[in-house]
Amino acid sequence: MQVTPFHLHERPPRDLGELTLTFKRYQPTGSLQTGKQQVALVFTHCVNTHKETWEPVIQHLFALQTEASTPVQIVEVWSMDSPNHGEGGVVNHQPLLKRTQGITGFDWARGVDVLYRSGLIEPPKVIGIGHSAGGCIMILVASLYSLMEIPYCSLILVEPPMFKESKSNATTGRSEKMHMPGSGNAFHGKCGTKTLLTFSSAAETQDAIVDPKQGRIMKSVVKIEGAGHQLPQEKPFEVAKFIWDSIINDLNSTAPKLKNNL
Repeated sequence: MQVTPFHLHERPPRDLGELTLTFKRYQPTGSLQTGKQQVALVFTHCVNTHKETWEPVIQHLFALQTEASTPVQIVEVWSMDSPNHGEGGVVNHQPLLKRTQGITGFDWARGVDVLYRSGLIEPPKVIGIGHSAGGCIMILVASLYSLMEIPYCSLILVEPPMFKESKSNATTGRSEKMHMPGSGNAFHGKCGTKTLLTFSSAAETQDAIVDPKQGRIMKSVVKIEGAGHQLPQEKPFEVAKFIWDSIINDLNSTAPKLKNNL
């Protein structure tokens, strides 16, 4: 696969200050096939890792695509560092020293938004994929847009952390909450937008995340056995296969019928 690094900056007014946003774009080798529905993927990593941790999954995705015959084609994949992780932490060493408030989830989400608004993503259909905290970032990105302007056609969450607002910290007694304004309804009514999740081995908290009684209705939920929280690294093929099948099943149902001009 072809790998191209990108450094982007937010346009004024700059909420992100002097921070440099680090991305890599991955493209399959060889020429693209005409007449297929083209899609781009955007990945975000979990806390304490970096954008390259998705590379084994991306390699498997391109291999699966080469072996398959479908009307859908992944033409490019983007992966981003949090501004204080991986390459982002290196290039932002000095600006981060000046940011006494640190980096928030909304800062990271605005960084993803800079990519969306840059015009660098070519396919009109974009699928957001986030692992753990990266899944929360993808949801936060949606909160930056009006309902009909959300940039994804689908959203895939891998091991997403979600907590009830009433969850209390057992040691400090303080209320711990993950608050995402408007995110609960961010995808309601959005045409063609689907939410899919994958977990490692079963746990009680995972059942709460996908409880339909709480309005958490997912298109599909997949559990991958034999892996822990770092399943994109522990089971990269299985995660890639889940993502590939989800893309095909989701976009195939909305793919336009191709006319034979012969």
